[in-house]
Amino acid sequence: MREIAVMLILIILLSTLAYTTTILAQAEEEDQIASLRKLIDRLKKLDEFLRRKLKENKNKMEEEDYERLIQELDAAKALLEEAEEALEEGDIEVAKDLLRRAGKKYKSIVKEIWDLLDYDEKLRKLIAYIKRCRRVIARLERIADRLERLGVNVTEAELKLSEAKFYLEEAVEALQNKKFVKAAEYCRRAWTNVKEAADVLKKATREFLEENKDKILSAIDRLENFLDKAAERVRNSNMSEERKEIVLKKIEDWKNRLETARDKVEEGKYKEALAIVRRVLREIRIVLKHLKH
Repeated sequence: MREIAVMLILIILLSTLAYTTTILAQAEEEDQIASLRKLIDRLKKLDEFLRRKLKENKNKMEEEDYERLIQELDAAKALLEEAEEALEEGDIEVAKDLLRRAGKKYKSIVKEIWDLLDYDEKLRKLIAYIKRCRRVIARLERIADRLERLGVNVTEAELKLSEAKFYLEEAVEALQNKKFVKAAEYCRRAWTNVKEAADVLKKATREFLEENKDKILSAIDRLENFLDKAAERVRNSNMSEERKEIVLKKIEDWKNRLETARDKVEEGKYKEALAIVRRVLREIRIVLKHLKH
């Protein structure tokens, strides 16, 4: 029912605004007066409809929002009454201007009522947003912990993450009190701090990896040397030729991927390089464990 009511509001408003555009283009004064009177009647009906909807949904919004919207409606209605008086006095241009201003106010009120009454969807989105923020914060905290163990100063990022968590708690409290606008604002502040923390950690990670570029290349060299020796041992082993071929192909694949990792290091893509090295190491351990059995 709520969706139908809001759609009716929009239909009435859109038809009203379309009607306004039409009458403003008319040239004959009498036609304009008649059209403006019809427009005033339409806006009066819209005003009554909005007041009725507000009253019906008063318990679904904060008292301050309800009172403010009533005041907005009173201001719009005052412009409407002034326009009607100006029209009665034959001042068409003044009436037009007042009706434009009244129409603008009603349009703003319709939008705000839509936002305030769409609670279920807003609640779902905000809860999902808070959960997402928390997941990202947890991931960034793990990254910060690893960097700290490596001797990297991550104080700035930790402070920003703490601030983000504070805002999320404020958002949850606002939601519990049905203060959706405040909750959304706290969520935005939290996410801003999360993004800033992510940028700080990204920069710290890059600087750390750049400082340890030679170590990464050295690790790749050692791993390639290990694979060369492993290939030689496989060739001289007594395993079947078929099995030798399988293992040697795997070793060749690992060496090719390590060369790709080396290229990534030279391009400054340290995280990608390390990811390749880790995957190769993991696969080597699996194969070695298998060969032992």
